[in-house]
Amino acid sequence: MSASPGTFRNANGVRRRARLANRPPPPNDRDGVVGWQGGRGRVDGREMGMKDKGKRRKEEGEERAEGRGQKGRLIQERDRWGLAWVGMNRVVTEKSLGQVLFPGRDGATFGNRVWELARDLKPVGAYWTVYKRALDDGGVERYLALTEIGYRQAELVLGGGWFQRKPVEKLKPSHVVHDLELADFALALLPRRKEEYQPKVKGKAVGLPVAIEVPYLPTRWRWYHASVYRRLTVLEGKKDAFGRFTEKPEIALAYDPDAILETDTYNCTRYFIEWDRGTEPVAGAKETRTILDKLRRAHGYFWEPRGIELPGRHWSQRRSYYLDAFTGDELRRPKVLIITRSAKRADNIWKLAVHFFQETFRENDLLDFLEVLTVDQAGSKLRKVLATAEARERPAEMPWVAELRASAAAAAKARADDERKAREAAAAQAAAQEKRRLEIEELRKQGKWKTHEEIEREQQEAYHKSKQSVLGKLKDLVAGNG
Repeated sequence: MSASPGTFRNANGVRRRARLANRPPPPNDRDGVVGWQGGRGRVDGREMGMKDKGKRRKEEGEERAEGRGQKGRLIQERDRWGLAWVGMNRVVTEKSLGQVLFPGRDGATFGNRVWELARDLKPVGAYWTVYKRALDDGGVERYLALTEIGYRQAELVLGGGWFQRKPVEKLKPSHVVHDLELADFALALLPRRKEEYQPKVKGKAVGLPVAIEVPYLPTRWRWYHASVYRRLTVLEGKKDAFGRFTEKPEIALAYDPDAILETDTYNCTRYFIEWDRGTEPVAGAKETRTILDKLRRAHGYFWEPRGIELPGRHWSQRRSYYLDAFTGDELRRPKVLIITRSAKRADNIWKLAVHFFQETFRENDLLDFLEVLTVDQAGSKLRKVLATAEARERPAEMPWVAELRASAAAAAKARADDERKAREAAAAQAAAQEKRRLEIEELRKQGKWKTHEEIEREQQEAYHKSKQSVLGKLKDLVAGNG
């Protein structure tokens, strides 16, 4: 019995896929595409049935028993950028990501891509999950979070090992708004270049070109949501020779900022971002206690010295938990940045910080380690810093090395000045003593100099004479009365 047309097509499809899966990968023709490396398309053998050509990636659907295959999917370069932006921030609203990826377009353009990447295409799966949350006005807002395969694809843009953790569980409702606001702030910091976009309808140009700003991946700085970064919580307990815990460790310090921003040039700083959603001034005891707890954890992580040796005043001389966690090329100058929405609240938090750190910093010096800014102030400041960092090359040495060298030179100069002043004071004292000795010798020659013994003997003789004179007068007085 001859095969039916459906069976015949199905058989050909299976044989064709088998040959593609066993065929060696094609040469990398994606030179010039930042972060995209052609040989890394397969992940644990799960992404078979894909074709890469240029900047696009063809994913073929799963064959089904009834002979009808699942609709395939075309992954474009812009999709991979979208996965990278979401992965950096843990969650991003569909509207915000659409404005970044498709500036100048209507929402429907990006909406199609959202559901295409959220489709559970076998055997690859969905790249991200679409969640919904209710708004105060009764509306609904959609936001995106990556799946495991989404993180893997995002690393093809950002670089292997970029995500030190890959959280895929759903956020708690109390954290969603907080993290979405933080993501919007982070996306606003992305560098942008100006381009022209030609609107089209059914492939034909319509109207005049429109000037748009297209974001691109920075190369001199990185933004991480805390959940995709390394764990900063400090654990203590018994360890073996390989540094592994032999029993359940205890939490020594639970330091957990909201995001981390690292710069490789310019100021070479690692910012630890605290996103504060409060709008009212810090007034209540509970809220004050919360802010002080954050300051206390920051002090314990960055400035609390460990060991019996006397720590230096510079942050790199404190032997802190921070220096244990980041060594070598990973080391950056630490800075805590508290971002809030109210200028009055920012001012009150700063006053609390000045009072809390008064034994560690003077107020002007505290600004090098901690700042409290409003959202607008932080955005303006960081955009300038990041633009400068993006335009510069990585320095031969980190800025604080020069700071330490300058500090050591200043300390050596101060010691030299103190020693010089001590020598000058000793010389002046010796000269004064010599001058006095010569004066005494001259007085002795003239017979005008008397020693202490001579002066004391003369005083005793004068005393005895005075005493005898008084006694004589008393005797005379007694004799006269008689």
